[in-house]
Amino acid sequence: MCGPGGVVDYANGTFYATLGLHACADPEGGMREWVTEVGSWNGTELAGSVAKDAGDYIYVSGSTSGGPSGAHDLGLYDVFVTKHDKEGQQVWTKLVGTAEDDYAEGLVVDDANAVYVGVKQTSGSGMVVKLDSCGEQVWSISVGPLAEESTMDLAHSAGFLYVSWK
Repeated sequence: MCGPGGVVDYANGTFYATLGLHACADPEGGMREWVTEVGSWNGTELAGSVAKDAGDYIYVSGSTSGGPSGAHDLGLYDVFVTKHDKEGQQVWTKLVGTAEDDYAEGLVVDDANAVYVGVKQTSGSGMVVKLDSCGEQVWSISVGPLAEESTMDLAHSAGFLYVSWK
C-alpha cells in the first residue's frame, strides 16, 4: 500500500503518493503499479510534496544533502524536483537552492505544465521557484520572512499562484 501524503485523482481512480522518497502509482487502490526511488544521492533526503499534471506526469519534491549525479550543491541542503512519466520513468531532475540550507515545502503544476516549488530557508526566508515543463528555472521570487515553525504550501487556479503559510 502506498504511504501517506499525495495526490488523489478520484475522477480517474488514481492515487499518487510518497513513501519515504519513493513515488508510486496505485490506480486500483490495491497493489502498487510501480515504485521509483528519487533520492539516495550519497546524502540525506527529506520528503517534500507530490503533484500531478493533466498528462499524468508525476512530480516529486524534496530536500537533499547530496544531489543527483553531476549537480553542484548550493548549500548543505538543496531542493530537488523530479518529473516521472506514468510508467515511473524519470524524465528530469532539477536541483535548486541558495547558499543557505533549503527545504522543499509545497509543489504545484499549472495548466501549461510549469512547476512551482516552495523553498523554506534556514534564515526563515521563503521563496517560490518556477520551472518550465523541461525543468529549467524560469524565475524565483522571495515571499518574505516566515515564522520559525511555519509551513508553506502552494495552489494554482485560473492562472493565479497562491502561496500560504501558517
